[in-house]
Amino acid sequence: MTALLWTQLAEIPIENSEWLSNLGYVALALLTAVEGPLVTILGGVAASAGHLRWEFVILAAALGNFIADASWYGLGYLGGFDTLLNYVPRLRQYQPQINALQGEMHDHALKLLLLSKFTLGVASIPTLVAAGMVRVSWQRLAPLSFAAELVWTSLLVGLGYFLGDYLTQLEQGLQYVALVGFMVLALVVLWLYRRIFSKL
Repeated sequence: MTALLWTQLAEIPIENSEWLSNLGYVALALLTAVEGPLVTILGGVAASAGHLRWEFVILAAALGNFIADASWYGLGYLGGFDTLLNYVPRLRQYQPQINALQGEMHDHALKLLLLSKFTLGVASIPTLVAAGMVRVSWQRLAPLSFAAELVWTSLLVGLGYFLGDYLTQLEQGLQYVALVGFMVLALVVLWLYRRIFSKL
């Protein structure tokens, strides 16, 4: 569905789409908070096509990820993670990691958060929840979280931007095939990565 949205936006003339671009940054931030890496790459593709400005894509996606980080931390801090498990049982896979991280969190919170930011979000969720549960100061974590998001987001937007450049060299029909194939591949890799990590 996300791919279809970007495809439809790509058909709108650039000069008539300024308001859509502004809306696009808001949508990008919100969608990134839910499913960061894939949406961020698609934002880079949209920037490559000239529909969004790459620097604003980076800021919007980084902000979306930062909002997600604050939300996971807040759930841990307020004790809401256990309640959330009743509604979303698949999050129970993170319980062993959260329990293991709580003991290390006070002494190594910044190091653990930094390492977790570069695992496609797989390790960052339990790290942030554990940090909230043991009451690590958010003022300590927030600057590092946002800085790490800027770096990680910049890499993903760059990947999407260069992918978009490559796609523009192909025929129109092949563009859609390549984009869909890339998204399917990205989802499969992300799913496999999470499956493997959850067994560690």
